[in-house]
Amino acid sequence: MDATTFTAIGAGFGASLSWTLSRRARRNGSPAENWLAVAVLCGVTAAIAILTGHRLPDHAWLFEKIEYAAALLAGPSLLFYVRSAVAGKPGEWRLHLAAPLAPLLLPSTGGTPLLGTPIEIVMLVQMTYTAAAAMALWRGRQNVQRAQKLVAPATIMVMASIHAAQIGRTLSHVAAMREIVPLTIAAGFLFAGAWALSRLPFAPAHERRQHSPTVPAEDGVVMERLRQAMTAGHLYRRSDLSLANLAAEIGTTQHELSRILNQSIGTSYHDLLAEYRVADAERRLQDRANDRYTIDALAEASGFRSRSAFYLTFRRVTGMTPTEYRARSRSEPHAPLSGTR
Repeated sequence: MDATTFTAIGAGFGASLSWTLSRRARRNGSPAENWLAVAVLCGVTAAIAILTGHRLPDHAWLFEKIEYAAALLAGPSLLFYVRSAVAGKPGEWRLHLAAPLAPLLLPSTGGTPLLGTPIEIVMLVQMTYTAAAAMALWRGRQNVQRAQKLVAPATIMVMASIHAAQIGRTLSHVAAMREIVPLTIAAGFLFAGAWALSRLPFAPAHERRQHSPTVPAEDGVVMERLRQAMTAGHLYRRSDLSLANLAAEIGTTQHELSRILNQSIGTSYHDLLAEYRVADAERRLQDRANDRYTIDALAEASGFRSRSAFYLTFRRVTGMTPTEYRARSRSEPHAPLSGTR
């Protein structure tokens, strides 16, 4: 398989990944997935521009501009993705999006002693954004949305490998190295992209694999008891509910319930409890009849012991604070507000 074919396949996979993420972002109201979709699309555009510019030398200057614009937009998109995964929103972002306009001001060739060549300027800006994204992820690692805990570091690692390829292309005079960047981008989409996509939760953890034929029959019985205890009995509303208490309620042992949660449902006890409690809190926040109650009172009714635990868990699951969620439910009463249910 030659470089063109490999890059085309990788770009096609990246475009599909970007489209899937953008659809999920619209459906779930997820800014993190929206910005990740933009970053992936930038990678696809840059890879195609580099490859096409090499094949059409008479128009290389045009595709060079496109490559620079995509590369410069990918940097802030990555940063806003990480910020959204950590805090539920990207923060101030409009000013940063002026960066893709820079290639229009840069010459196609040459450079200046102070700033360097255009490609070096683009690389420096992009690497700065990647470093900022890595720092933001490290600082907010305790608050990262569960769906992004593996995807976010993987995305930064892919971007770092692209930077390494950029440096190699800039320093090397070997003709074959001209295509190392699009090849690296394509490889990132084919491997890391597929790995990340396979771990995006397309259904709530407590609903995944409920009807899988690989689930042992005895596990299915316990899982049905668990579902009934949570949905009909609302056991999650008990703030003192423990794994041992829950196991006793559904007629199994603590060890067996923990095994079923991890192996057959694919979640942990604490994550399961958080999802049910947040779902309950969402319903209460959407109900206008509850407007006379404080958010803290609704959190307590849903089973949360403290205000801090509620706010942290709610934002991690939904990507919004309870206050933002309630306000949005009033402005968009028929829109799906969260992708967790």
